[in-house]
Amino acid sequence: MTRDFRERIGSRYSVFTVWSPGDPIQTKGVRWLIGVSEWSIDDFVLLEILERELAAKNITDRIDVFDATDFTTDEHYQPFVPGMTGVRSTTIAGCWMNGELIATGRGWEARKIILEWYGVHCERPVTRSADILVQSA
Repeated sequence: MTRDFRERIGSRYSVFTVWSPGDPIQTKGVRWLIGVSEWSIDDFVLLEILERELAAKNITDRIDVFDATDFTTDEHYQPFVPGMTGVRSTTIAGCWMNGELIATGRGWEARKIILEWYGVHCERPVTRSADILVQSA
């Protein structure tokens, strides 16, 4: 992970924490770990939508992010999301509930799992913000 990534996330988003193996892991409540690539517009569209939804709904779940820009093999992902294989593109996601891994996903599937967890309906692959429809409560 580059220092620039940590600074970019920290200066742009207030609800995300940059996480690396060895950092503390929340074991109570909901914790998401999301791997993004610095070059992926789709990943940053996801973060923008997610930050907006968390703020609008006053959700305080723990959302950690990591830099997956230079990951090239499944082994790179293991310290972040155990069991993650077949990765061809980011977004990478793992969701823990009270310390137990309960959901994982990669690419479009990861974006859909994350957003639908927070009540954002995805009708097709999330590749631009126009592709998202927010469900009314």
